[in-house]
Amino acid sequence: FADLTFTPSESERQHMLERTKVDPSRVIAVHHGIDHSRFRPPEDLSSAGDELRRRLGIDGRYVFFTANDQHKKNAERLVTAFAQVAGEVDGVTLALAGWHTPRFQRVLDLIASLGISDRVRVLGHVGDVELQLLYGSASAFALPSLHESFGIALLEAMACGAPVVTANLYSLPEVCGDAAEYVDPYDVASIAAGLRRVLDDPAAAEELRALGHERATGFTWRKAAQAHLDGYERMVA
Repeated sequence: FADLTFTPSESERQHMLERTKVDPSRVIAVHHGIDHSRFRPPEDLSSAGDELRRRLGIDGRYVFFTANDQHKKNAERLVTAFAQVAGEVDGVTLALAGWHTPRFQRVLDLIASLGISDRVRVLGHVGDVELQLLYGSASAFALPSLHESFGIALLEAMACGAPVVTANLYSLPEVCGDAAEYVDPYDVASIAAGLRRVLDDPAAAEELRALGHERATGFTWRKAAQAHLDGYERMVA
């Protein structure tokens, strides 16, 4: 085994220790950070956000999701849950961004079969400026992943001021603390209920925005670098 191993969360550290015989003292959990100069509440959210939404065909409120099309990202259950919400909440769109391979066709097929093509926008890859605006003006950022060793998109979303709906598994509660609406990612009804709670309760959504932004400030690359350096020094000593 290596003399020292870093994991991006305590959850992942425990997962590793359960599967190996490595000495626990040789495994250190160090949280990732984000670049707060890139991910922060947009300064000109109203005009810039409105212009971007018009260009992308997003009219009114929207739930934002950005991820690759790995199975663990759980896009299909999110789409199914949104179909339930779309039938009850008027004027809400689901915006899907990220790197999409040919496997993403299964998500597109599901959208069509559920009859919600007019309520979903598939954006593909978006740049940093667009991403900041999409996070910052979203009514909710949803990432009901089945497994994440960290979940950096959650930090980005919280730093930009988005209310977060995420899974109650693995590292996600470790990252978000009390700044998220938690759901069971295997239960479509639970995901739908989490979306409804954020969309139907403006006060709760604003509280999540504030809590999320405050929590995200505690995750920096400088802090992560210092924790790695401390680990190296401990190993050498």
